[in-house]
Amino acid sequence: MAETLRSLLTAAIEAYKHGDWVEAARVCEEGIRAAESTGDELQVCRFRLILSQCNWAQGRIKEAFVLPTPPEAHSLTGLEIAAKLRNQKGFLLAQTGKFLEAKTELEEALSVAGEAGSDVVCAEIQINRGTLFFYLADYDAMLPCGQAVLDIAERNNLRGYEGSACAVIGYFGLGELDKAMELFSEALRSSEEAGALASVHTDHANIGAVHLRRGRYEIALSHFQKALEIASGLGDQISTGKWLHNLSLTHKCMGDTMQAMTCALEAERVNQEVAHARAAAK
Repeated sequence: MAETLRSLLTAAIEAYKHGDWVEAARVCEEGIRAAESTGDELQVCRFRLILSQCNWAQGRIKEAFVLPTPPEAHSLTGLEIAAKLRNQKGFLLAQTGKFLEAKTELEEALSVAGEAGSDVVCAEIQINRGTLFFYLADYDAMLPCGQAVLDIAERNNLRGYEGSACAVIGYFGLGELDKAMELFSEALRSSEEAGALASVHTDHANIGAVHLRRGRYEIALSHFQKALEIASGLGDQISTGKWLHNLSLTHKCMGDTMQAMTCALEAERVNQEVAHARAAAK
């Protein structure tokens, strides 16, 4: 049974990475039943964590909050899983506007991840902390989070994390667009090589944002359109709304007010659907 659980977990991770969230959720449900039948609490937690991520990506916000209580940590593995669960809960709380609760949850997650000695989990938590501070307009607090991710990425050769570090550090605000483009482009290459569609569309959007800041509207438009196509195809409503908004801004900058309005109205429609789902989750 242990080998079966490992195979199911690998299948769920691969399906999620490639944006097949329906299949990933199906495999997780199967894995949860199998793990529960053997009393493997840690594997149940792993499957439920991925299932939560799948539900969030599909806009099933209420279901995404269905997370197990972090297990009692009797090992480094247990500590790492507990940190991941707290990180996911902190992410969900931040995305639904519960910022104080999110801050507390993410700080606890970071402490547990540090105790587990997991650099990768620490990086993931710092990305979410940086995003939270962005929502709170606490840009001074954002910078150390992004720098921590960048340091971890360089120390462990985690190339795919550099784009996220750049986003958190806020090179846009600092005006370091060349550095931003370098890291975002590297992140895109890493995501494409890994076949990680869930990251590819974000990388395209980040690159598009740099071109938008530079006034290279045609190139920005191309990247935002690619981001939208992938996100929409994955059923990621939250990102779909964001990229439609970016397209609207770009068309407006290009003087195409009709197309800008069309994208803006569609973004509003998608965002309203997400808002209703978020309200139902409260």
